[in-house]
Amino acid sequence: MALAVLLIGILLVASGLRGTERELGAQLSNDFTGNDGFVVWLGAIVLLGLISKIPGFEKPVQYLMALIVVSIVLANPTVFTSLKSALVGADTAGPAPAVPLPAIGQGSGQGGGGGAGATIGQAVQAAGIIGEIGSLF
Repeated sequence: MALAVLLIGILLVASGLRGTERELGAQLSNDFTGNDGFVVWLGAIVLLGLISKIPGFEKPVQYLMALIVVSIVLANPTVFTSLKSALVGADTAGPAPAVPLPAIGQGSGQGGGGGAGATIGQAVQAAGIIGEIGSLF
């Protein structure tokens, strides 16, 4: 729950920084209350959740939930083509660009040294400390 609130907060801050809060509001309003809005499907799912708490109605609710999922897919016929184009598009995009890594210094391993980065000895020592801290939890 905290992660969802954090992500929503980040979305709102990003929209505010870009000055697109009106467009975000209009898009969310259209998604929730527009044609075939989300509110109708959410209401059906919440109603089925409430009915599932009644003893003896668990199995029929499972079938009705499957029917709702099928209805959502059939109401959006472009779901499969969008999924296919997203998967194919990810394949044709090519490899990710190379990320430059920091150089490992040429120091003596005791913290002195002649390089821009940490020495191998310092890296191994830091990894050992992190492992010890992790074992405490």
